[in-house]
Amino acid sequence: MASLASKVVAEYRNVSADRLLKVHERWLRATFQPDVEISALSLPRGNAKSAVTGRLVALSMIPGSCLWRDGLETVVVAASMRQARIMWRFAKACLPEDGYRWLDSANHLGCTHKATGQVAYATSSSGKAAMGLSQFGTIFFDEPAALEARNGALLYDAVRQSLGKVEGQRLVMLGARAPAEPGSWWPDLLDGGSGNGIHVTMRSAPHEEPWDSWQTIRRVNPVANVHAPLRRTILRERDEARKNPTTRRSFEAYRLNRSVLTYEDVLIEAEDWLRVESRDVLPREGACVVGIDLGGERSWSAAWCL
Repeated sequence: MASLASKVVAEYRNVSADRLLKVHERWLRATFQPDVEISALSLPRGNAKSAVTGRLVALSMIPGSCLWRDGLETVVVAASMRQARIMWRFAKACLPEDGYRWLDSANHLGCTHKATGQVAYATSSSGKAAMGLSQFGTIFFDEPAALEARNGALLYDAVRQSLGKVEGQRLVMLGARAPAEPGSWWPDLLDGGSGNGIHVTMRSAPHEEPWDSWQTIRRVNPVANVHAPLRRTILRERDEARKNPTTRRSFEAYRLNRSVLTYEDVLIEAEDWLRVESRDVLPREGACVVGIDLGGERSWSAAWCL
C-alpha cells in the first residue's frame, strides 16, 4: 500500500498544472511522514510557496483524496485576508466550479463542499482567536514572517498546542525568513531544524557565500531555474543592489532568504548609546516613573525615554 507521502505527491501532480520541483517534492514527502506534526518550508520570495499551499488546501477539499478528513476543517492562517487571498486563488483554480460554494468578502474567505458540508476557511491572525481550534485536519500557516513578532509567537503557540486533539493533525507552514526579526519565533524555528515531530526545509545562502553570485542565487531560488520572468527580475534586482546598500539588504533578505535587517533607519547609533551608558547614574529622587510601550513594532518611545 502506498504511503500517505507518496499519495500526496501523486495527487498534488494531478491538481497542479505546473511542474512539481524537486525541492517541493522532497518537502512534501518529509511533511507527510507519520511522525511529523509540524512542518516548515522556507524559500526566498517567488518560489511558489503560496501556490503549493493553495494546492494542498484544494486536495483537502476533494472527497476521497489523501488529505480529505471527514468532518474535519481545513484552516488557513495568514497575516491578512489579502495575503490569504493570494493562496486562495490557487486553491480555487484546482477545484471544479460545480459542487463548491465559495465565500470571498473583505473579512471572510471560505469554501464549502456542498454535498458533505466539508469546510476550508481563512481565519484571523489573532493568537487569542486561535485558542479554540480543535476539529481540524490541517492548519496551513502562510508567510509566518509577515506577522508582527509578539502576536505571531502567540498565534504559533495557540495553533501548535491545538495539535493532538485528533489523530493525524498537522501544522504546515510556508514562508520566507524575512521580514521576521532575528531571534523571534519564526527564525528560531527555522534555525532549530528538524527534530522530534518537526520537519524543517530551508534554502538560504550562507553569509560566507558571495551575495551577488548567480551560482548562489540560483541554488536558493529553484523556480528561477525554470521560470524565465522570475530569473530576469532577480538579475535586475541584483544589479540594482550592487549600487545601493539599502537595496542590497532587501535583496539578501528576500531573494537569498538570509537573516538580514531590512530597515533603512537605525533608532539609536552605537556611539550615542555608549554615551548614555557612560553617564553617571543620578541619585534616586521623587516618585518612580513607569513607561509601558504598547506598540507591536520597533518604536521611538523606549529610546526617547532612555
